[in-house]
Amino acid sequence: MLMLGSPLRLNPRTNLDGVDQETSEILYLGSLAPNSHNSQPWKVTLHERSGIVDIQLDDARPLLASDPDRRESYITLGCYIQTLQEAFEAYGRNADVEVHADGSATLTFEKWRTGGIDTAKVSILKKRHTDKRIFSKEPIHCECLQGLGESTICYPESTEGYRAIADATLSAVAMQADDLAFREELAQWMRYSDDEVRETGDGITAEMLGLGRIMKVLYYLTTNRESAEGDAFARQGIETAENQVRNCGAFLAITGGDSPEELIDVGRETIRVWLACTRLNISVQPMSAALEVNETRAQLESELGRDLPVQMILRIGYVKDYGENMGVRRDLDEYIEIVG
Repeated sequence: MLMLGSPLRLNPRTNLDGVDQETSEILYLGSLAPNSHNSQPWKVTLHERSGIVDIQLDDARPLLASDPDRRESYITLGCYIQTLQEAFEAYGRNADVEVHADGSATLTFEKWRTGGIDTAKVSILKKRHTDKRIFSKEPIHCECLQGLGESTICYPESTEGYRAIADATLSAVAMQADDLAFREELAQWMRYSDDEVRETGDGITAEMLGLGRIMKVLYYLTTNRESAEGDAFARQGIETAENQVRNCGAFLAITGGDSPEELIDVGRETIRVWLACTRLNISVQPMSAALEVNETRAQLESELGRDLPVQMILRIGYVKDYGENMGVRRDLDEYIEIVG
């Protein structure tokens, strides 16, 4: 029982044939980018000799129920692109990014280091993770996040914007709980044992749900794909969301346009914001439900009154123990093609 409840840490294969170890390590750091349902929907072509990485969405890993227009997928791609660029720079290599109109991107990197390795930055990239636990209600002083882009707005717990986001989120979670297609998709991406996680290298694990050792044991002993699609599990999801939105220090809202390039920019800004929070030991959880349901999204945009649509919501707060990234990612050679 104790073994069953032990935290799972994966060690995916990071060696790529014909690619030096340092570049492989950088590519692994890029894979630690946050993404919806831990579906890891990126497809990468590495032109190793010329120092070019082509990045696009993997159409074989869609989220048709929660993300039918691929809004979140492009944001996820932006998260991957920015994380990868930060990783190259942490290893002392310059990297430039060009985002294309079709939602793909090209990252050009220097093959050899022009500076030393920034070990503190590497540590932050490894430390960053999604935290679904209860946060302290200690107020977040938004001035500690000064220097973030103009597209990021902080709504502390005492503001009307905070209440608008909390209410819209809970309304959307309730609507999704009644949506069979959403339930089925969520159940498909959930994992029900450590062995299943090791086999797939993706999906939502017990640790990602914020479960401790004892609750992890109970969860894996009592939950399967069929029960995860049921009413009781949906009600539990609503209760969990209520605890989450009522127990945090602030919400961050990131605005942006609706084109693929603009959504990728939202993802890149999300990483810049998230890494700033990580440096300050402020925990982060994306809460996208209010933006996935048309009714609540329209309601939220009306109440917040921003010039551009809100494209990302982050729940943030202080915790006693920041925790760690469990490294549940696929092997690099599963999604990276090496050319030249």
